[in-house]
Amino acid sequence: MDVALEPPDLTPRELAWHITDTHDYFVSEFNVYRVLKGHDLITRPKFVVVNASDKFQNATCRIN
Repeated sequence: MDVALEPPDLTPRELAWHITDTHDYFVSEFNVYRVLKGHDLITRPKFVVVNASDKFQNATCRIN
């Protein structure tokens, strides 16, 4: 937990990379997220969910 509190603005993916890169210990993104969520350090995801559309915005004119 001390390593997670050093850079507080990192996402779980960035924090997992930071731990793996600087502390020579592998930890998965999911485990980082689970531990931070268990300690109420993550309130909401930092990504925007994109919904699929019915058609492509730039549809092709002919077959490849």
